[in-house]
Amino acid sequence: MKKILTLLVVCMALLSMQAQQISVGEARMLPGTEGGGYYHSVFSPSGDYLLSSSEDYTGLTRHQLDNGRQTHLSTAAGAGYGVRISPDGNTIVANRFEYQKHIRMAAIESIDAQSGLSVTKRRMARSQAAPVDIMGEKVYVTTNGFEMTVHNGSTEYTLRPNGEESYFWCSVSPDGKHIMYVTAHHGAQVCNIDGSNPVFMGIMNAPQWIDNENVIAMRDVDDGDFIVESRLVVRNINNPREVQILHIGQKVAMYPAVSADGRYIAFNNNQGQIFIMEVQK
Repeated sequence: MKKILTLLVVCMALLSMQAQQISVGEARMLPGTEGGGYYHSVFSPSGDYLLSSSEDYTGLTRHQLDNGRQTHLSTAAGAGYGVRISPDGNTIVANRFEYQKHIRMAAIESIDAQSGLSVTKRRMARSQAAPVDIMGEKVYVTTNGFEMTVHNGSTEYTLRPNGEESYFWCSVSPDGKHIMYVTAHHGAQVCNIDGSNPVFMGIMNAPQWIDNENVIAMRDVDDGDFIVESRLVVRNINNPREVQILHIGQKVAMYPAVSADGRYIAFNNNQGQIFIMEVQK
């Protein structure tokens, strides 16, 4: 009898560890993006608008989600790279890149989300990092391309979970326990917040957290110049071998973004039209 009970407990534990499938509603085009040219969506914390930039991260456009109204906030190179939005949605912190003697320099600007008026927060300096003036986030991670830095209040520490590597698309899970990132030679990885136990999550790019266990990313194929196919995939960090492909009727679906409450996912196609779909758990 004890053996049977033990077997039942083990089976129940294994079932509870299985990845829960994520289902989504119809992907609907965001009004105002029919002409294309909008990429790299970022939801505001309250989910009332999202930001986009050009394919090379130049400029910022605000899209009001209830009516599709657009406000062009910036024309700066790099403005869409690592852009951050304050908890109240009123302030945007963004990069402004310039090349001086073939060296990329970056300034950080604070932009009013309504008017587009900007104030320089950090003058032009040599930098490869996304803005570090991230407001309201208790724990966050930045990268200079060669290592990650975890910021936790007044504490900062650097990580290289996979050794000498290039680190991209780094983000902390909502509960602050894990870091998702992509490396140049070891694919997508997830590790503990202290950098321990890196686990291979597959070949995918631009991962975003849906919740504390699930991430969505793009699995793209290019011809050497352009992306010719890209699928959105969902991975569960507790079941890294399982892959869920979202079939949403788009041959090219890139750069997913997830709303703060995990209810909506936005992405763009290769023309730069933005689509939004609702998560149905």
